[in-house]
Amino acid sequence: RVVPVNPALDAVEGVPVTPLEALPGGSGPVDTITVYLSADRLRPLIPELARIAPRRVLLNPGADEAEMVAALREAGLKVQTGCTLVLLDQGRFERHDVA
Repeated sequence: RVVPVNPALDAVEGVPVTPLEALPGGSGPVDTITVYLSADRLRPLIPELARIAPRRVLLNPGADEAEMVAALREAGLKVQTGCTLVLLDQGRFERHDVA
């Protein structure tokens, strides 16, 4: 199940948006958080992402700065970089070999 999270919108394509703070934490049911944010917008969210503890954080192009990869890993998160659409198209989205 896909859950859109966006602080500026109430819905995406008619699907209600969930606040990041409302996602369950602590190795809960969140598999992947896909990020499309610049470092300046992502940096303050790292503690909340660490609380949620998804199986991986997928940084799309533009969000995949080395500084953010390092900061997320330092927070104990597994990080994968790449374009979500390309990964899906190539059948690589489900890979479990993230570092």
